[in-house]
Amino acid sequence: MPGAVPGVELGLDLDLGGHVGQALLVQVDQDQPGTLAGQLAGGIVRAGDEVVVLPGGQHTTIAGIDTYEGEIDEAFSPMSVALRLGDDIDVSRGSMIVRAQNQPTVANRFECQLCWMSAQPLSPSRRYLVKHTTRTAMVGKIDVRYRIDVETLRRDASVSTLELNDLARVHMELSAPLVFDSYRRNRVTGSLIVIDEATNETVAAGVVRFVVRSRDVPVE
Repeated sequence: MPGAVPGVELGLDLDLGGHVGQALLVQVDQDQPGTLAGQLAGGIVRAGDEVVVLPGGQHTTIAGIDTYEGEIDEAFSPMSVALRLGDDIDVSRGSMIVRAQNQPTVANRFECQLCWMSAQPLSPSRRYLVKHTTRTAMVGKIDVRYRIDVETLRRDASVSTLELNDLARVHMELSAPLVFDSYRRNRVTGSLIVIDEATNETVAAGVVRFVVRSRDVPVE
């Protein structure tokens, strides 16, 4: 890959037939500003596409697409490519490049279906992190809406914590916004893991069901 610099990650979220596909870029070429290198995990990108960098909101275009074999007009999953942007803009770790007319959500509050995978129960006294694509944010609050009985699918709204193998609907608030879709729309940008900050243990895995724009107003 031309001009690869390891250790910097970001995401690319592009439209495919009206559905949001997802591609994860893994490097930024610091010697060639505006060049991003990585592998498309879904969707399609073409030279000339108008895009937006999130969460910053900068607008630019795809000036060119390069591979080991040379320049190409378009790329699709699971190709590894280097994208050249039309403008010299700051694209930091964990950013996403999206089509202007088909953007994912930038928010720090959402409803999530969570599977608890730790022998240590969910506790308000412990500090948790959410890892989503290449971004990490501190968890401000996890409110358990209800636990789901996996055999009967009945909902138990009396619980306030989660234990090993529990499946539940939760309301999650983070310290910083993430860029994501609901899991129904995109399985990559709609999934996450929860990490115990003290032990670095992955304690839960979850999928975003809907985003909370304002209190009690869900947006699919």
